[in-house]
Amino acid sequence: MLFFLSNMLLSFLGAICPGPNIVCTSSNSIIYGKKAGLATATGVLAGVALWMIFLIFGLSYLLQYPKFIMIFKITSILYLIYLSINIMTTKKLDNKINPYSNRKFFTTSFIVAILNPEIAVFYSVIFANIIQKYPINQLFHLFYSACGFIAMEGMVFFSAAIYSAKISQAINKYLNVIKMASGFLILYFVVLIFLSFFK
Repeated sequence: MLFFLSNMLLSFLGAICPGPNIVCTSSNSIIYGKKAGLATATGVLAGVALWMIFLIFGLSYLLQYPKFIMIFKITSILYLIYLSINIMTTKKLDNKINPYSNRKFFTTSFIVAILNPEIAVFYSVIFANIIQKYPINQLFHLFYSACGFIAMEGMVFFSAAIYSAKISQAINKYLNVIKMASGFLILYFVVLIFLSFFK
């Protein structure tokens, strides 16, 4: 249970990290209203869900090769270090975007999510650890976790769409504390992945 909760926490931290998905959702909601933000959040979630489906089926096949696992973990460690540094040094979100209809907001955010390799790298790290932790019934644990991750992402993105003005004020007030805590927590996961090389 603690393993699942720590992965959910990591998913939450990944969702709130400044990146194209949260920037699009927040800025569309602030600039064009709640409906535009909700359409954007729905597009992001559809893109994230598609990435997770791909990772569940493709990753389980690729993880049968030990060299791939080693390369993947090294890549994941480097990405998470980058993400941690990015979190700790980010100042403000960029909220400039062109106006579109709600359908266009959905489509654009879906494409942004699909073209965002950070989603694949981020969740493949978590899925690799799930596969390693649960060698039996891997597919069940991956789907169970993916549903939890999508729910967590949905909570973050729909909250950002609905309450973006309030969220941006709260984040700006405690931005340094949030950034440092998130950055160090992600570095903690880097250490855990690094230590898995020696098991």
